[in-house]
Amino acid sequence: MERIEFTESHLRKKSLVSFLALTSTLIFALTSSFAFAGVSTSDPIWDWKYDAIERLSLATGENTVLNTRPISRLEMAKMVLRAADRVEVDDEYYKVLLKRLEEDLSEEIKGLKDGISGEFSVKPLRWVRAKAVHTDSPVQIENDYGFKGGNLSIRGEASTSGRWGSIGYELRPQYNLYKAEAKDEVEDKLDIHSGYVVAWLKNIEIEIGRDALWWGPGRRGNWVLTNNAPAFEMIKLSNAVTTTPPLPLSFMGNTRVTALLGKISKQTVNYIDNGIPVTDNKEPLFVGGRLDFSPSRYIELGVSQGVELIDRGGSGYSFDYISKTFIPTYGSNEEEDTSGPVANRVTAFDVSLNMGGDHNLMKELGLKGMKVYWTWGGETMVSDELTKLPRTCFTSNLFGLYLDNGRTELSMEYSTSFDAKVSWYDHYQFTEGYRNEGFVLGHTQGAGNRKDMFLSISHPLTDSIVPRLHFERKDWHSGGGQVSVENDFGLSIDLFGKRGEKIGISYEYRDSDSNASNNIWMLDMLYRF
Repeated sequence: MERIEFTESHLRKKSLVSFLALTSTLIFALTSSFAFAGVSTSDPIWDWKYDAIERLSLATGENTVLNTRPISRLEMAKMVLRAADRVEVDDEYYKVLLKRLEEDLSEEIKGLKDGISGEFSVKPLRWVRAKAVHTDSPVQIENDYGFKGGNLSIRGEASTSGRWGSIGYELRPQYNLYKAEAKDEVEDKLDIHSGYVVAWLKNIEIEIGRDALWWGPGRRGNWVLTNNAPAFEMIKLSNAVTTTPPLPLSFMGNTRVTALLGKISKQTVNYIDNGIPVTDNKEPLFVGGRLDFSPSRYIELGVSQGVELIDRGGSGYSFDYISKTFIPTYGSNEEEDTSGPVANRVTAFDVSLNMGGDHNLMKELGLKGMKVYWTWGGETMVSDELTKLPRTCFTSNLFGLYLDNGRTELSMEYSTSFDAKVSWYDHYQFTEGYRNEGFVLGHTQGAGNRKDMFLSISHPLTDSIVPRLHFERKDWHSGGGQVSVENDFGLSIDLFGKRGEKIGISYEYRDSDSNASNNIWMLDMLYRF
Protein backbone atom coordinates (compact mmCIF):
# COMPACT_ATOMS: atom_id res chain seq x y z
CA MET A 1 0.00 0.00 0.00
CA GLU A 2 1.39 3.36 -1.00
CA ARG A 3 1.72 6.08 1.57
CA ILE A 4 -1.23 8.47 1.31
CA GLU A 5 -0.37 12.01 0.23
CA PHE A 6 -2.40 14.89 1.63
CA THR A 7 -3.18 18.19 -0.01
CA GLU A 8 -3.82 20.16 3.21
CA SER A 9 -0.13 20.86 3.92
CA HIS A 10 -0.60 24.57 3.36
CA LEU A 11 -3.47 24.65 5.85
CA ARG A 12 -1.43 22.64 8.31
CA LYS A 13 1.49 25.00 8.09
CA LYS A 14 -0.74 28.04 8.36
CA SER A 15 -2.54 26.61 11.38
CA LEU A 16 0.72 25.62 13.01
CA VAL A 17 2.24 29.04 12.47
CA SER A 18 -0.86 30.67 13.95
CA PHE A 19 -0.77 28.35 16.95
CA LEU A 20 2.92 28.91 17.60
CA ALA A 21 2.56 32.64 17.13
CA LEU A 22 -0.24 32.80 19.69
CA THR A 23 1.65 30.61 22.18
CA SER A 24 4.88 32.56 21.82
CA THR A 25 3.05 35.88 22.05
CA LEU A 26 1.37 34.81 25.25
CA ILE A 27 4.50 33.44 26.93
CA PHE A 28 6.67 36.43 26.12
CA ALA A 29 3.91 38.94 26.81
CA LEU A 30 3.57 37.47 30.26
CA THR A 31 7.25 38.16 30.97
CA SER A 32 7.26 41.80 30.07
CA SER A 33 6.27 43.25 33.42
CA PHE A 34 7.97 40.76 35.69
CA ALA A 35 11.43 40.72 37.15
CA PHE A 36 12.45 38.37 39.92
CA ALA A 37 15.82 37.52 41.41
CA GLY A 38 14.87 34.19 43.00
CA VAL A 39 13.03 30.98 42.26
CA SER A 40 10.27 29.09 44.03
CA THR A 41 9.34 25.41 44.06
CA SER A 42 5.81 24.05 44.47
CA ASP A 43 3.98 21.74 46.84
CA PRO A 44 2.37 18.46 45.71
CA ILE A 45 -1.17 18.50 44.36
CA TRP A 46 -2.61 16.74 47.42
CA ASP A 47 -1.46 19.55 49.73
CA TRP A 48 -4.26 21.19 51.76
CA LYS A 49 -3.11 24.71 50.81
CA TYR A 50 -4.59 24.55 47.31
CA ASP A 51 -8.14 24.11 48.57
CA ALA A 52 -7.61 26.63 51.38
CA ILE A 53 -6.33 29.33 48.99
CA GLU A 54 -9.15 28.66 46.53
CA ARG A 55 -11.63 28.99 49.39
CA LEU A 56 -10.15 32.33 50.48
CA SER A 57 -9.92 33.59 46.90
CA LEU A 58 -13.61 32.85 46.31
CA ALA A 59 -14.68 34.50 49.55
CA THR A 60 -12.61 37.65 49.04
CA GLY A 61 -13.37 38.10 45.34
CA GLU A 62 -9.81 37.58 44.10
CA ASN A 63 -9.26 37.24 40.36
CA THR A 64 -7.05 34.14 40.46
CA VAL A 65 -6.12 31.21 38.23
CA LEU A 66 -6.26 27.99 40.26
CA ASN A 67 -7.46 25.38 37.77
CA THR A 68 -3.87 24.65 36.70
CA ARG A 69 -1.82 23.00 39.44
CA PRO A 70 0.72 22.83 40.94
CA ILE A 71 1.50 26.49 41.47
CA SER A 72 4.64 27.86 43.06
CA ARG A 73 4.86 28.61 46.77
CA LEU A 74 5.72 32.20 45.83
CA GLU A 75 2.44 32.63 43.96
CA MET A 76 0.61 31.06 46.89
CA ALA A 77 2.22 33.65 49.14
CA LYS A 78 1.08 36.49 46.86
CA MET A 79 -2.48 35.17 47.01
CA VAL A 80 -2.33 34.93 50.80
CA LEU A 81 -1.14 38.53 51.12
CA ARG A 82 -3.97 39.75 48.92
CA ALA A 83 -6.52 37.69 50.85
CA ALA A 84 -5.22 39.04 54.17
CA ASP A 85 -6.21 42.55 53.10
CA ARG A 86 -9.75 41.47 52.23
CA VAL A 87 -10.82 39.00 54.91
CA GLU A 88 -13.75 40.46 56.83
CA VAL A 89 -13.67 40.93 60.59
CA ASP A 90 -16.46 38.42 61.16
CA ASP A 91 -14.94 35.68 59.00
CA GLU A 92 -13.44 33.83 61.95
CA TYR A 93 -12.73 30.49 60.26
CA TYR A 94 -11.16 32.22 57.27
CA LYS A 95 -8.82 33.91 59.72
CA VAL A 96 -7.86 30.45 61.01
CA LEU A 97 -7.07 29.30 57.46
CA LEU A 98 -5.21 32.52 56.77
CA LYS A 99 -3.04 32.17 59.87
CA ARG A 100 -2.25 28.55 59.01
CA LEU A 101 -1.25 29.57 55.48
CA GLU A 102 0.89 32.43 56.75
CA GLU A 103 2.78 30.05 59.03
CA ASP A 104 3.38 27.51 56.25
CA LEU A 105 4.44 30.15 53.68
CA SER A 106 6.29 32.41 56.12
CA GLU A 107 9.58 32.29 54.19
CA GLU A 108 7.96 33.26 50.89
CA ILE A 109 5.81 35.97 52.49
CA LYS A 110 8.84 37.49 54.18
CA GLY A 111 10.69 37.42 50.85
CA LEU A 112 7.88 39.29 49.13
CA LYS A 113 7.77 41.93 51.84
CA ASP A 114 11.53 42.38 52.13
CA GLY A 115 12.58 41.57 48.57
CA ILE A 116 13.84 38.19 47.41
CA SER A 117 17.61 38.13 47.51
CA GLY A 118 18.20 34.89 45.65
CA GLU A 119 20.62 33.74 48.36
CA PHE A 120 21.65 30.09 48.53
CA SER A 121 19.18 28.14 50.66
CA VAL A 122 18.70 24.41 51.29
CA LYS A 123 16.06 22.68 53.36
CA PRO A 124 17.26 19.12 54.02
CA LEU A 125 13.72 18.25 55.16
CA ARG A 126 10.74 20.42 54.30
CA TRP A 127 8.17 17.81 55.31
CA VAL A 128 7.69 14.08 55.87
CA ARG A 129 4.56 12.06 55.23
CA ALA A 130 3.47 8.54 56.16
CA LYS A 131 0.33 6.80 54.93
CA ALA A 132 -1.01 3.36 55.84
CA VAL A 133 -3.96 1.59 54.21
CA HIS A 134 -5.76 -1.62 55.12
CA THR A 135 -8.38 -3.11 52.80
CA ASP A 136 -10.34 -6.37 52.59
CA SER A 137 -9.36 -6.75 48.93
CA PRO A 138 -6.92 -4.90 46.61
CA VAL A 139 -8.13 -1.50 45.45
CA GLN A 140 -6.78 1.63 43.78
CA ILE A 141 -6.51 4.72 45.98
CA GLU A 142 -7.78 7.47 43.71
CA ASN A 143 -5.77 10.61 43.02
CA ASP A 144 -2.70 9.50 44.96
CA TYR A 145 0.04 8.96 42.37
CA GLY A 146 -0.76 5.32 41.65
CA PHE A 147 -1.04 4.20 45.28
CA LYS A 148 -2.53 0.70 45.65
CA GLY A 149 -4.45 -0.41 48.70
CA GLY A 150 -3.96 -4.04 49.72
CA ASN A 151 -4.34 -6.10 52.83
CA LEU A 152 -1.48 -3.87 53.94
CA SER A 153 -0.06 -0.84 52.14
CA ILE A 154 2.42 1.65 53.56
CA ARG A 155 3.87 4.73 51.92
CA GLY A 156 6.55 6.95 53.37
CA GLU A 157 7.84 10.05 51.61
CA ALA A 158 9.81 13.19 52.35
CA SER A 159 10.72 16.43 50.64
CA THR A 160 14.01 18.24 50.38
CA SER A 161 14.37 21.47 48.44
CA GLY A 162 16.76 24.30 47.79
CA ARG A 163 17.38 27.34 45.64
CA TRP A 164 20.23 29.48 44.47
CA GLY A 165 19.23 32.61 42.63
CA SER A 166 17.06 31.67 39.68
CA ILE A 167 17.66 27.89 40.02
CA GLY A 168 15.94 25.58 42.49
CA TYR A 169 15.21 21.92 43.09
CA GLU A 170 12.63 19.72 44.79
CA LEU A 171 13.25 16.03 45.58
CA ARG A 172 10.67 13.67 47.07
CA PRO A 173 12.01 10.15 47.74
CA GLN A 174 9.37 7.57 48.51
CA TYR A 175 9.09 4.06 49.94
CA ASN A 176 6.11 1.84 49.11
CA LEU A 177 5.19 -1.49 50.68
CA TYR A 178 2.29 -3.51 49.33
CA LYS A 179 0.92 -6.86 50.56
CA ALA A 180 -2.20 -8.36 49.01
CA GLU A 181 -3.94 -11.12 50.87
CA ALA A 182 -3.85 -13.38 47.80
CA LYS A 183 -0.08 -13.10 47.49
CA ASP A 184 2.60 -14.71 49.60
CA GLU A 185 5.31 -12.20 48.75
CA VAL A 186 5.58 -8.59 49.81
CA GLU A 187 6.15 -5.93 47.16
CA ASP A 188 8.33 -3.04 48.25
CA LYS A 189 10.00 -0.27 46.30
CA LEU A 190 12.19 2.72 47.06
CA ASP A 191 12.36 5.37 44.35
CA ILE A 192 12.02 9.05 43.55
CA HIS A 193 8.32 9.78 43.86
CA SER A 194 8.88 13.11 42.12
CA GLY A 195 11.76 15.46 41.72
CA TYR A 196 12.82 18.26 39.42
CA VAL A 197 15.12 21.15 38.75
CA VAL A 198 13.41 24.46 38.01
CA ALA A 199 14.81 27.68 36.58
CA TRP A 200 13.19 31.10 36.22
CA LEU A 201 14.11 33.58 33.51
CA LYS A 202 12.02 36.63 34.24
CA ASN A 203 8.56 35.04 34.29
CA ILE A 204 9.46 32.00 32.20
CA GLU A 205 9.64 28.81 34.24
CA ILE A 206 11.53 25.80 32.90
CA GLU A 207 11.11 22.57 34.86
CA ILE A 208 12.99 19.33 34.14
CA GLY A 209 12.26 16.18 36.12
CA ARG A 210 9.40 14.00 37.38
CA ASP A 211 6.13 15.64 38.36
CA ALA A 212 2.31 15.33 38.25
CA LEU A 213 -0.14 17.98 37.03
CA TRP A 214 -3.81 18.80 37.64
CA TRP A 215 -5.52 20.44 34.67
CA GLY A 216 -9.08 21.62 35.18
CA PRO A 217 -11.63 22.76 37.79
CA GLY A 218 -12.78 19.29 38.89
CA ARG A 219 -12.33 18.47 42.58
CA ARG A 220 -12.72 14.71 42.12
CA GLY A 221 -11.10 14.45 38.70
CA ASN A 222 -10.44 16.00 35.27
CA TRP A 223 -10.32 14.57 31.76
CA VAL A 224 -6.73 15.29 30.66
CA LEU A 225 -4.32 15.24 33.63
CA THR A 226 -4.58 14.58 37.38
CA ASN A 227 -2.40 12.96 40.02
CA ASN A 228 -4.33 9.69 39.69
CA ALA A 229 -1.35 8.05 37.94
CA PRO A 230 2.29 8.11 39.09
CA ALA A 231 4.30 11.20 38.19
CA PHE A 232 6.34 10.95 34.98
CA GLU A 233 9.46 12.54 33.51
CA MET A 234 8.92 15.77 31.63
CA ILE A 235 10.25 19.07 30.41
CA LYS A 236 7.69 21.75 31.25
CA LEU A 237 7.56 25.35 30.09
CA SER A 238 5.17 27.87 31.64
CA ASN A 239 4.94 31.34 33.08
CA ALA A 240 6.07 31.20 36.70
CA VAL A 241 3.50 33.65 38.05
CA THR A 242 0.14 34.41 36.46
CA THR A 243 0.09 37.88 34.91
CA THR A 244 -2.08 39.89 32.54
CA PRO A 245 -0.69 40.14 29.00
CA PRO A 246 -0.53 43.58 27.35
CA LEU A 247 -2.76 44.75 24.53
CA PRO A 248 -4.32 43.29 22.44
CA LEU A 249 -4.53 40.30 24.81
CA SER A 250 -5.16 42.19 28.05
CA PHE A 251 -8.83 41.10 27.98
CA MET A 252 -7.65 37.64 29.09
CA GLY A 253 -6.77 38.88 32.58
CA ASN A 254 -4.63 36.64 34.76
CA THR A 255 -3.20 34.02 32.44
CA ARG A 256 -1.15 30.84 32.65
CA VAL A 257 0.31 29.00 29.64
CA THR A 258 1.76 25.50 30.07
CA ALA A 259 3.47 23.20 27.57
CA LEU A 260 5.22 19.92 28.31
CA LEU A 261 7.07 17.08 26.65
CA GLY A 262 7.38 13.91 28.70
CA LYS A 263 7.65 10.14 28.57
CA ILE A 264 5.31 7.57 30.14
CA SER A 265 5.59 3.85 30.84
CA LYS A 266 6.26 1.27 28.15
CA GLN A 267 3.39 -0.39 26.36
CA THR A 268 2.63 -2.29 23.15
CA VAL A 269 1.49 -0.17 20.19
CA ASN A 270 0.02 -1.61 16.98
CA TYR A 271 -0.03 0.35 13.70
CA ILE A 272 0.55 0.13 9.95
CA ASP A 273 3.72 1.42 8.29
CA ASN A 274 3.92 1.41 4.50
CA GLY A 275 1.13 -1.18 4.39
CA ILE A 276 2.89 -3.52 6.84
CA PRO A 277 1.38 -4.24 10.31
CA VAL A 278 3.87 -3.30 13.02
CA THR A 279 3.95 -4.05 16.74
CA ASP A 280 6.19 -1.79 18.81
CA ASN A 281 6.96 -2.11 22.50
CA LYS A 282 8.22 1.27 23.65
CA GLU A 283 7.73 4.22 25.98
CA PRO A 284 5.39 6.74 24.29
CA LEU A 285 6.11 10.44 24.40
CA PHE A 286 3.51 12.52 26.19
CA VAL A 287 2.90 15.95 24.66
CA GLY A 288 0.61 18.32 26.55
CA GLY A 289 -0.54 21.91 26.57
CA ARG A 290 -2.94 24.07 28.56
CA LEU A 291 -4.14 27.67 28.44
CA ASP A 292 -5.86 28.95 31.59
CA PHE A 293 -7.07 32.53 31.98
CA SER A 294 -9.48 34.64 34.03
CA PRO A 295 -10.90 37.68 32.21
CA SER A 296 -12.80 38.73 35.35
CA ARG A 297 -13.13 37.75 39.00
CA TYR A 298 -16.25 35.78 38.04
CA ILE A 299 -14.93 33.71 35.13
CA GLU A 300 -12.04 31.29 34.58
CA LEU A 301 -11.60 29.54 31.22
CA GLY A 302 -9.27 26.76 30.17
CA VAL A 303 -8.35 24.46 27.28
CA SER A 304 -6.15 21.36 27.66
CA GLN A 305 -4.83 18.59 25.47
CA GLY A 306 -2.76 15.51 26.27
CA VAL A 307 -1.32 13.23 23.57
CA GLU A 308 0.38 9.83 23.68
CA LEU A 309 2.75 9.65 20.72
CA ILE A 310 5.22 7.26 19.09
CA ASP A 311 7.13 7.65 15.85
CA ARG A 312 5.80 5.53 13.00
CA GLY A 313 8.34 2.88 12.01
CA GLY A 314 11.06 4.34 14.24
CA SER A 315 11.50 7.30 11.90
CA GLY A 316 12.12 9.72 14.78
CA TYR A 317 10.33 12.82 16.04
CA SER A 318 10.56 15.84 13.79
CA PHE A 319 9.04 19.16 14.75
CA ASP A 320 6.47 18.72 12.01
CA TYR A 321 5.59 15.23 13.26
CA ILE A 322 4.98 16.43 16.83
CA SER A 323 3.05 19.49 15.68
CA LYS A 324 0.54 17.27 13.87
CA THR A 325 -0.44 15.70 17.18
CA PHE A 326 -2.14 18.95 18.18
CA ILE A 327 -3.41 19.99 14.76
CA PRO A 328 -4.66 16.95 12.83
CA THR A 329 -4.91 17.63 9.14
CA TYR A 330 -6.25 14.35 7.84
CA GLY A 331 -9.64 13.93 6.23
CA SER A 332 -10.58 11.15 8.67
CA ASN A 333 -9.29 9.22 11.62
CA GLU A 334 -8.93 6.16 9.41
CA GLU A 335 -6.25 7.82 7.29
CA GLU A 336 -4.16 8.39 10.39
CA ASP A 337 -4.04 4.62 10.87
CA THR A 338 -1.72 4.34 7.89
CA SER A 339 0.14 7.67 7.77
CA GLY A 340 1.16 10.47 10.08
CA PRO A 341 1.50 10.39 13.87
CA VAL A 342 0.60 7.33 15.89
CA ALA A 343 -1.27 9.28 18.53
CA ASN A 344 -3.94 9.02 21.20
CA ARG A 345 -5.44 12.42 22.06
CA VAL A 346 -7.60 13.63 24.96
CA THR A 347 -8.88 17.22 24.76
CA ALA A 348 -10.92 19.29 27.22
CA PHE A 349 -12.48 22.76 27.45
CA ASP A 350 -13.54 24.10 30.86
CA VAL A 351 -15.36 27.11 32.26
CA SER A 352 -15.80 28.12 35.91
CA LEU A 353 -18.19 30.69 37.38
CA ASN A 354 -16.84 32.07 40.68
CA MET A 355 -18.90 34.21 43.05
CA GLY A 356 -17.83 35.70 46.39
CA GLY A 357 -19.74 36.74 49.48
CA ASP A 358 -20.02 40.36 48.37
CA HIS A 359 -22.36 39.43 45.52
CA ASN A 360 -26.07 40.13 46.13
CA LEU A 361 -27.04 36.57 45.26
CA MET A 362 -24.54 35.20 47.77
CA LYS A 363 -25.88 37.51 50.48
CA GLU A 364 -29.41 36.29 49.85
CA LEU A 365 -28.29 32.64 50.01
CA GLY A 366 -26.12 33.19 53.08
CA LEU A 367 -22.99 32.02 51.26
CA LYS A 368 -19.41 33.23 51.30
CA GLY A 369 -18.34 31.50 48.10
CA MET A 370 -19.73 29.51 45.19
CA LYS A 371 -18.13 27.85 42.19
CA VAL A 372 -20.06 26.36 39.28
CA TYR A 373 -18.03 24.62 36.57
CA TRP A 374 -18.34 22.54 33.42
CA THR A 375 -15.74 20.60 31.44
CA TRP A 376 -16.39 19.27 27.95
CA GLY A 377 -13.96 16.63 26.77
CA GLY A 378 -13.14 14.76 23.57
CA GLU A 379 -11.53 11.32 23.61
CA THR A 380 -9.85 11.96 20.27
CA MET A 381 -9.40 14.71 17.69
CA VAL A 382 -9.76 14.58 13.93
CA SER A 383 -10.07 17.11 11.14
CA ASP A 384 -13.54 17.88 9.87
CA GLU A 385 -14.27 16.49 6.39
CA LEU A 386 -15.99 19.66 5.22
CA THR A 387 -14.01 22.48 6.81
CA LYS A 388 -10.69 20.59 7.27
CA LEU A 389 -10.46 22.19 10.72
CA PRO A 390 -9.64 20.18 13.88
CA ARG A 391 -12.56 18.97 15.98
CA THR A 392 -13.05 16.64 18.93
CA CYS A 393 -15.25 13.55 18.89
CA PHE A 394 -16.55 10.97 21.39
CA THR A 395 -17.32 13.70 23.89
CA SER A 396 -17.86 13.63 27.65
CA ASN A 397 -19.08 16.08 30.27
CA LEU A 398 -18.18 16.98 33.83
CA PHE A 399 -20.40 19.26 35.95
CA GLY A 400 -19.55 20.59 39.40
CA LEU A 401 -20.93 22.81 42.16
CA TYR A 402 -19.06 24.03 45.24
CA LEU A 403 -20.73 25.98 48.09
CA ASP A 404 -19.17 27.56 51.19
CA ASN A 405 -21.07 29.38 53.95
CA GLY A 406 -17.98 30.33 55.92
CA ARG A 407 -17.60 27.05 57.78
CA THR A 408 -19.51 24.29 55.99
CA GLU A 409 -18.33 23.19 52.54
CA LEU A 410 -20.48 21.26 50.07
CA SER A 411 -19.08 19.81 46.85
CA MET A 412 -21.09 18.00 44.16
CA GLU A 413 -19.63 16.63 40.94
CA TYR A 414 -21.04 14.54 38.10
CA SER A 415 -19.00 13.19 35.20
CA THR A 416 -20.04 10.97 32.32
CA SER A 417 -18.39 9.26 29.38
CA PHE A 418 -21.37 6.90 29.12
CA ASP A 419 -21.27 6.37 25.37
CA ALA A 420 -21.44 2.90 23.84
CA LYS A 421 -19.55 4.17 20.74
CA VAL A 422 -16.21 4.56 22.50
CA SER A 423 -14.33 3.30 25.54
CA TRP A 424 -12.78 6.38 27.14
CA TYR A 425 -9.01 6.18 27.85
CA ASP A 426 -8.75 2.92 25.89
CA HIS A 427 -7.30 2.91 22.39
CA TYR A 428 -7.19 0.46 19.51
CA GLN A 429 -3.49 1.16 18.82
CA PHE A 430 -2.13 1.79 22.34
CA THR A 431 -2.88 -1.46 24.17
CA GLU A 432 -2.57 0.09 27.66
CA GLY A 433 -4.51 3.17 26.61
CA TYR A 434 -4.19 6.58 28.24
CA ARG A 435 -2.27 5.30 31.27
CA ASN A 436 1.04 5.49 33.09
CA GLU A 437 2.13 2.35 34.93
CA GLY A 438 -1.40 0.98 34.59
CA PHE A 439 -3.19 4.01 36.08
CA VAL A 440 -5.38 6.39 34.05
CA LEU A 441 -3.71 9.78 33.59
CA GLY A 442 -7.07 11.59 33.73
CA HIS A 443 -10.28 11.09 35.67
CA THR A 444 -10.37 8.62 38.53
CA GLN A 445 -13.67 7.16 37.26
CA GLY A 446 -11.47 5.00 35.05
CA ALA A 447 -11.56 3.69 31.51
CA GLY A 448 -14.60 2.55 29.55
CA ASN A 449 -18.19 3.79 29.38
CA ARG A 450 -18.71 5.26 32.83
CA LYS A 451 -20.64 7.69 34.99
CA ASP A 452 -19.52 9.05 38.35
CA MET A 453 -21.45 11.05 40.93
CA PHE A 454 -19.56 12.45 43.91
CA LEU A 455 -20.89 14.33 46.94
CA SER A 456 -18.80 15.67 49.83
CA ILE A 457 -19.63 17.81 52.87
CA SER A 458 -17.38 19.04 55.68
CA HIS A 459 -17.87 21.19 58.77
CA PRO A 460 -15.10 22.00 61.31
CA LEU A 461 -15.96 21.00 64.87
CA THR A 462 -13.14 23.22 66.12
CA ASP A 463 -10.45 25.27 64.40
CA SER A 464 -8.28 22.13 64.23
CA ILE A 465 -10.75 19.25 63.84
CA VAL A 466 -12.44 18.91 60.44
CA PRO A 467 -14.68 15.89 59.71
CA ARG A 468 -15.83 15.12 56.17
CA LEU A 469 -18.54 12.84 54.76
CA HIS A 470 -18.62 11.69 51.16
CA PHE A 471 -20.72 9.51 48.88
CA GLU A 472 -19.76 8.28 45.41
CA ARG A 473 -21.71 6.23 42.87
CA LYS A 474 -20.02 4.70 39.83
CA ASP A 475 -21.86 3.16 36.85
CA TRP A 476 -20.13 1.35 33.99
CA HIS A 477 -20.82 -1.00 31.11
CA SER A 478 -19.55 -4.41 32.20
CA GLY A 479 -20.21 -6.27 28.93
CA GLY A 480 -23.16 -7.94 27.31
CA GLY A 481 -25.29 -4.84 27.70
CA GLN A 482 -25.02 -5.06 31.48
CA VAL A 483 -24.41 -2.05 33.71
CA SER A 484 -22.53 -2.46 37.00
CA VAL A 485 -22.89 -0.13 39.97
CA GLU A 486 -20.61 0.64 42.91
CA ASN A 487 -21.57 2.77 45.90
CA ASP A 488 -18.92 4.26 48.21
CA PHE A 489 -19.58 5.77 51.63
CA GLY A 490 -16.76 7.48 53.52
CA LEU A 491 -15.95 9.40 56.69
CA SER A 492 -12.66 11.19 57.38
CA ILE A 493 -11.39 13.37 60.22
CA ASP A 494 -8.45 15.74 59.75
CA LEU A 495 -6.53 17.11 62.74
CA PHE A 496 -4.51 20.23 61.84
CA GLY A 497 -1.53 21.83 63.54
CA LYS A 498 -0.80 25.55 63.41
CA ARG A 499 1.51 25.26 60.34
CA GLY A 500 -0.59 22.77 58.44
CA GLU A 501 0.72 19.62 60.07
CA LYS A 502 -2.00 17.04 59.67
CA ILE A 503 -3.21 13.68 60.93
CA GLY A 504 -5.96 12.20 58.80
CA ILE A 505 -8.07 9.18 59.76
CA SER A 506 -10.62 7.80 57.32
CA TYR A 507 -12.95 4.86 56.73
CA GLU A 508 -14.66 3.96 53.45
CA TYR A 509 -17.16 1.24 52.62
CA ARG A 510 -17.48 0.14 48.99
CA ASP A 511 -20.29 -2.07 47.76
CA SER A 512 -20.49 -3.29 44.15
CA ASP A 513 -22.94 -5.57 42.40
CA SER A 514 -20.03 -7.18 40.54
CA ASN A 515 -17.55 -7.54 43.42
CA ALA A 516 -17.61 -8.26 47.12
CA SER A 517 -17.91 -5.35 49.52
CA ASN A 518 -14.71 -3.72 50.71
CA ASN A 519 -13.76 -1.95 53.94
CA ILE A 520 -10.94 0.58 53.57
CA TRP A 521 -9.10 2.11 56.54
CA MET A 522 -6.49 4.85 56.12
CA LEU A 523 -4.10 6.76 58.36
CA ASP A 524 -2.32 9.76 56.81
CA MET A 525 0.23 11.82 58.77
CA LEU A 526 2.09 14.93 57.59
CA TYR A 527 4.73 16.86 59.54
CA ARG A 528 6.36 20.11 58.41
CA PHE A 529 9.78 21.31 59.52
